[in-house]
Amino acid sequence: FDFTKLDQFAGELPDSSTTFSCVRDNISGLIWEVKQATSGTLPATQLREAQNSYSWFLTSVNNGGESGFEAPARTSCPSTVNCGLEQYITEVNEANYCGGNNWRVPTHGELSSLLSFAQEGSGSVMIADFFPNTATQLINGVVPYWTMQTSVEGGENAFAWAIDMISGKDIGYPKRNLGYVRLVRDTSNND
Repeated sequence: FDFTKLDQFAGELPDSSTTFSCVRDNISGLIWEVKQATSGTLPATQLREAQNSYSWFLTSVNNGGESGFEAPARTSCPSTVNCGLEQYITEVNEANYCGGNNWRVPTHGELSSLLSFAQEGSGSVMIADFFPNTATQLINGVVPYWTMQTSVEGGENAFAWAIDMISGKDIGYPKRNLGYVRLVRDTSNND
């Protein structure tokens, strides 16, 4: 692992910084969202809080012909529109978070690249020094973080790949279920 902590404008910070807004993977060049700490009770939360969860709804990716489902507004997230992934991406991009407006849901491989199995048993396989505030609340027995990829498990393209942040295992997870998300962006394309 080789990460750099970044401030709200994507400026570099020392590794010792305890306050930072996003993280750059120096190997892949990707910039990752850092979740906000819990500050309220759903739906009275901030946009990027770790406890917010979303249904898988994406029309702008290869979704297997099934765009998913938009969870109702102000149920599992603070959005007044809906609690689907596409709406979350829109709101984060409108905020120009960490100096970028090309945030998206990661691929399975991208999200897997953040897992540290040396951390297994600590409550999360995410590297806590660089990815604080990772959700820990179980949903259907796992802590599922969405990927952008549809899964054929379960049939009819109604599932997407998610990764359980407790075990690090990938799961075919129903698109209509709620899951967590950690957005990513490519630094070479800031549309």
